[in-house]
Formats: sequence, structure tokens, C-alpha cells
Amino acid sequence: MNITSVAADAIRQHGIEGFPFEICGLLIGTIEGETRRVREAWPLRNAWEDDPKQRQAMFAEIEAEGGPATAEQWEAEDTGRRFVVSPRDQMIASKRARALGMDVVGVYHTHPNHPAIPSPFDRSMAWEGWSYVIVSVRESQIAEFRSWVIHDDGPFVEEPVYEG
Repeated sequence: MNITSVAADAIRQHGIEGFPFEICGLLIGTIEGETRRVREAWPLRNAWEDDPKQRQAMFAEIEAEGGPATAEQWEAEDTGRRFVVSPRDQMIASKRARALGMDVVGVYHTHPNHPAIPSPFDRSMAWEGWSYVIVSVRESQIAEFRSWVIHDDGPFVEEPVYEG
């Protein structure tokens, strides 16, 4: 994944400002072959608390598909440990990106006081072919900035991040 310094700095700043909660946003750019070129990072609000019924239905679906945890286990968390991008926010961002000649090419979020390694929850919510930047924020400082991708419905694989 290639990311502009401006986009990477925006993600880091959003992570610091949102600490100790998980923050999230979209990676906006282009896909050229297997390479995602991130030109912008658009912060979004963490919609975890928006619609508990919709969230429970989503988790029940994941559980029915053999997901890594039960809906009850996912629900035990809050915005300090989970994030959800609202479908409405994602749709608006997709339309806006297309109008600018770009696409949504991934998602970013933080892991407050935890490593920048995908959790089972992250894997269960991920889309194949997108970049998933995870930023570890420890005591309001950036500790790690890593990106992950899924190919062929497999596990997360770390992808190199080229900033500049």
C-alpha cells in the first residue's frame, strides 16, 4: 500500500485525538493492480452505539456463518474496544470519492493500548482486497502503524506500507 504523508499524518492525528476510544475512517484513493494508492484519509465517527438492533443482527449473521465468537461476546464491548462504520456514512463517502475520481480502498482504525494486529472481530468484518490500517495508540502516542489485507477469503496478511 502506498499512502501520502498527508493521509498518514491525518490518521495518526485522528488516533491521538480519539484516544482512549477506537476511532475509524476510510482510505480514499485508487487501485492499480494489487497496489492500493491512498491519497486521502477521511475520518468517520464510530457508529458502534447508533443502532444496537442492527449491530446484533450483523453479529448473529457472523455467528451463523461460523464466525470466531458469538453475538453475545461481540456485544460485551464498547467504543473503547470496537468500531463500526455506518452504512450511510460509507455510502456517502463512496459517492464523494467517485465524484473526485477515486474510490474507497480501505478502512483505518485504532487499537487503544493494544498492538496493531487484527482481532478476530476485525477479520470477521473485513472485505477482501481492501487495506486495513490499524494504528496502535498507547497513552496518547502512536506506537505502531501497520496495514493488512485479505486475499481469496483467507487470513489477514500484513502488507508493506510505503509513505510519501
